[in-house]
Amino acid sequence: MNLYHDKLNEHITEMHSRMFTFEVTKYCGYSTFIFMYKDETLIDLYNRVSHHFGLMDIKKLFIKIPNYDDDDITVPITGLKTIRSFINDQICCNPVKMVPLYNLPAPVVYRIYLDDGYHTNHT
Repeated sequence: MNLYHDKLNEHITEMHSRMFTFEVTKYCGYSTFIFMYKDETLIDLYNRVSHHFGLMDIKKLFIKIPNYDDDDITVPITGLKTIRSFINDQICCNPVKMVPLYNLPAPVVYRIYLDDGYHTNHT
C-alpha cells in the first residue's frame, strides 16, 4: 500500500510542471477540475470536457476577462494550437486576460466557462 501512496504523491507533485489545472464552470455554477497536459491541443481540451461532463455538444468554452464583466474570449476549437500557447497568449498581454483563481501557495488553477446550451439565471 505504501508503494501506491508513494506513486500517487509523486504524480501529484510532478503534475503541475506537466499539466494545467482548469476549473471548468457551467452557467448553473457547478464546477470541477480538469487536468490537461500543457502540449495537448485546444481540441483535446474540448474533447476532455465533453467526456468529463458526458456531453455530445459543447456550444463553447470561454474565459472571462478580469474587470470586464461583459467581455469574454472563446477558446478556439482547433488542433493547431496547444493549451500552453493559448494560456501564454492570455497571460503575456496587457491587460492580462487569465489570472489564477486561488492565492499562493495553492497551485495555479485557471477558470474556463462551459456553455453547454443550458442557461439559468446563475451567470
